[in-house]
Amino acid sequence: MVLHRSRKEVRRFNWFKWIVLLLLLTILIIMLLTGRAFDRTAVSDTNTPETATQTEATAPELAAPTFDAPAGDLTSGEVFLSGTGEPGSDVEVVVDGNVVGTAKVSADGKWSLNTDLDAGNYQLSARTLNADGTVAAEADGISLSVGEALIAPAIDMPTAALTAGAVTLTGVGTPGSEVDVLVDGVSVGRTTVGADGTWSLDADLPAGDVSLSAAAMSGGETAVSDPVSFSIDSRFVAPTINLPDGELEAGAVSLTGTGTPGSTVDIVIDGAVVGTTVVGDDGSWSFELDLPNGGDYQLSARALDADGNLFTETDSTTMTVAAPDVDVPTVDMPEGGFLAGQFALSGTGTPGTNIEVVVNGEVVGTTTVGDDGTWSFDLDLLEGAYEVAARALDANGQVIASSDSSLISINPAATALEITDPADGATLQSGELMLTGLGTPGAEIEILDNGVVVGTAVVGDDGTWSFAFEPEPGNHEYGVRNIGDETAASSVMTTIETPITNTSAVGVCDNPAPGIDQGDTYVVGECEWLIRIASRLGIEYDLLIGVNPQVENPNIIYPGQIINLPPR
Repeated sequence: MVLHRSRKEVRRFNWFKWIVLLLLLTILIIMLLTGRAFDRTAVSDTNTPETATQTEATAPELAAPTFDAPAGDLTSGEVFLSGTGEPGSDVEVVVDGNVVGTAKVSADGKWSLNTDLDAGNYQLSARTLNADGTVAAEADGISLSVGEALIAPAIDMPTAALTAGAVTLTGVGTPGSEVDVLVDGVSVGRTTVGADGTWSLDADLPAGDVSLSAAAMSGGETAVSDPVSFSIDSRFVAPTINLPDGELEAGAVSLTGTGTPGSTVDIVIDGAVVGTTVVGDDGSWSFELDLPNGGDYQLSARALDADGNLFTETDSTTMTVAAPDVDVPTVDMPEGGFLAGQFALSGTGTPGTNIEVVVNGEVVGTTTVGDDGTWSFDLDLLEGAYEVAARALDANGQVIASSDSSLISINPAATALEITDPADGATLQSGELMLTGLGTPGAEIEILDNGVVVGTAVVGDDGTWSFAFEPEPGNHEYGVRNIGDETAASSVMTTIETPITNTSAVGVCDNPAPGIDQGDTYVVGECEWLIRIASRLGIEYDLLIGVNPQVENPNIIYPGQIINLPPR
């Protein structure tokens, strides 16, 4: 049966075919673009669990790496590590549990790695890594000891000039290393650096300019110092000292010895240079030494080079010198002791000797014995009892002789002897005069009138004294002194008035008449003298005398005489 379609149905069918074709084209393009994904998916789908298990089972196992033994001793710094492993595999190096690096095993099955290590002891291991970085196998750990890095040794610069012959060279370097000392590039000896990092070497050096260096060797390593230039002097002969025979006495001492002709020799006493001499052509020297004090001295001689630098010194030797013969000093002890305050302590000793004064065990000063064999020293002590001694000293201040301690008494300080009444310049009435004053209690004193002793007195316990007598009219100088003294300790000038008598009874001054007061001057009347004028005018007698120095005797003036009056 034939199915006939209408035109409209045929048109719809054509559109349907085009739509289907378009869809197929779209699917084809998508498939082309994603074809690689389809391929991987297809391959993956073909690997079933059983297939994967078979693949893993057939993969080869990686071997554990090994370590090569280090060549020689290791020192701090960069350390070369090496070993063997699976060609193409990665080897991880571990030091004390810490990964320090990774190395690739070469085709010949060897690997190597450089790493920095300080001095010390370490535990090392190596691991073979899988492709994904996991550990496939690990080698057994090994112990590794790293020492200090070898450093170039140093040579100490000499502090004094070097002389040809045996010389001790010193320096520093790596402990335990061997050091070769080179002179102009040629080894003159080998030594080992001690645990403290120092070394020394005795070597014979030639005279002249040389270049010194030191080479350190350890574990196949070598480190050489920079060269140091030295000037080596011609050989000196160490000086000697000839000690004098027999006992030496203090004073001049002659020393002799030997040395290099023309060289300079210092003489050393107790570590101090006391003089210099020059060795003669015959190789001998001499020196005059002054040792004024006894004792033991340490003596040595030093040889100097041309620049005055110390070359060599003799060993110190003891020289004994007998102490000088001096008198034991003495201390003068007065019977009555001393008065408190300043006083002079004196004594005797050997002329020129220094004397040390000791009071109660303490040195209070020094003095020198004079040519007459006596000495004195000013002391200032309070009242009391003291132990005093005198010690003779040598030139170094050492005690060579001492007096026994003596007990001295210091009495209360003396009171100055003086006259307190009458006052100096006083004019006194005739009759009995009482002199009074001050002095040291118990002191016996003499009273003088115009230089003549007129009596004695004793100062009382209160420090006062008095003396009464009747002087003649006129001018008097009264003095006072301690019995035994030559001069007066104190004096005053006084005038004793002539006593007034009844002159009318003998016909004198029958018509007494007062003088004339002119203000600044006065005309003397009949029967007047100065004390009467002073009394009548109300003037102090001393003032009237003071303004009339022309009147030699105030008791003798004449009528009509003009005298001065003090201001009123």
